Amino acid sequence: MSTTTIPPIRLSPTGALVMDWARPLYATGLPHRLIAHLDVGAGEDLRRRCEAVCPWYGEVILNRKAFVRGFAQWQLSQANGPRQVILPGAGATALPLELAPGHPDRVERTLEIDTALMDEKQRVYAHIAPALAGRLVCVEADVTAPDLGDRLIAGGYYAETLPSIVVLEGLSYYLPREALVRLLGQFVSGGLRNAVLIEHLLPADHIAEDRRSIPDRVFGLIRARAGLDAPARYGPEDLADVLRDVGGRVTAHHTMTEMERDRTGTNTYFPGPADGWIACTIGRL
Repeated sequence: MSTTTIPPIRLSPTGALVMDWARPLYATGLPHRLIAHLDVGAGEDLRRRCEAVCPWYGEVILNRKAFVRGFAQWQLSQANGPRQVILPGAGATALPLELAPGHPDRVERTLEIDTALMDEKQRVYAHIAPALAGRLVCVEADVTAPDLGDRLIAGGYYAETLPSIVVLEGLSYYLPREALVRLLGQFVSGGLRNAVLIEHLLPADHIAEDRRSIPDRVFGLIRARAGLDAPARYGPEDLADVLRDVGGRVTAHHTMTEMERDRTGTNTYFPGPADGWIACTIGRL
């Protein structure tokens, strides 16, 4: 490990908010060392405002991230050979460091794509995990850009020869349907060899009436702070249509009730499927 001191990665308010809420998942190992290199100070005010709306909102992030990790680990455990893990809109995610060390024979590479943080993360990887750094690839690119395919190939994406596990976490909110179709179309394979997870915000009519104001107000705070458009919302049926349009198919849909039970063993905050507003749809590409 290098003894060179490197500056912390300064996150945007929204990125800092998510990683600050997620911090309890990363108490040890390389994920903990990555988190130690993140400056989450920009998210402090936004966290206070969001928790004034819902004091336990962090549970949503913990459940989501634990579920995504479990999905990827299960896919690797079932694989009959090496895989590449593709993370569009990766941000500050610690997922590569949760997967690569424990699956040295299954993770050929992780490929993170985003418009920011990628150079900084690559430096952190070289600093804290030099033995893995060659398998942890960060590509600076816009996931909606027409030349994304070329950028992926330049980053080492093997479209034809290596099956992929594609994870869209924290991204679908910012992609209207046409952009989501274009992005997913980049990863369609012969024989649907690629697995995909799409984490998404549900439409209001999928959410219990007494819970609808929580995501509306929290995402409203995030929009105001980051200058974003209204988030894109997708129901399971919408994503089934999207995957059909690109030649893929849905294989499962998971509610926040399931995610909470998987992580905690019980349902404290999400007793029924309609009590959550975030879901994960899984499919093949």
